[in-house]
Amino acid sequence: GHRTIEDLPRRFGAVATDLRTRRAVLLDSGDAATAIQASIAVPGVFPPVRTDGRTLVDGVLTSPLPVWAAHRLGATRTIAVRLRPQTPPGARASVQRMVLPPAEVIEPDLDIVIDTGGYSSWSARDVDRLVTLGYETTAAVLREVDLDELLADDLPACGCPTDHRAARAAS
Repeated sequence: GHRTIEDLPRRFGAVATDLRTRRAVLLDSGDAATAIQASIAVPGVFPPVRTDGRTLVDGVLTSPLPVWAAHRLGATRTIAVRLRPQTPPGARASVQRMVLPPAEVIEPDLDIVIDTGGYSSWSARDVDRLVTLGYETTAAVLREVDLDELLADDLPACGCPTDHRAARAAS
């Protein structure tokens, strides 16, 4: 049978883009499979998902780094792990300000960037290497970070991100 998001053992939300309003949507209730399908529906690759009177596609179109969604779900600290950025963080925030309310343009407390140059996330032959690269890069960054300090309750919940642009892990 279908599992609802409410039935999941951990709090969960997926971000999609509503094609009619061109706004980011947080899917934090209802059918879990539908929410996941909507959040990865890349036009031209996976079809849009029609649900609750909306046509939804991948949230990356309106919210490439949805830290706001994690905060809305209750997170007080966020660690983002993303692939090599197409845009610098300041430009990303400028684009998000055009499509998100100001209170929802939030940078992560720790931003880990995986340099995927030379690999394709669309190629099945690169998947294993990308997973290894992501693991190695994240582990290297976490060795440099004082997680106790990052997760301390007396720090601001957002607004002062630590940006780690890790070099590609050695092969």
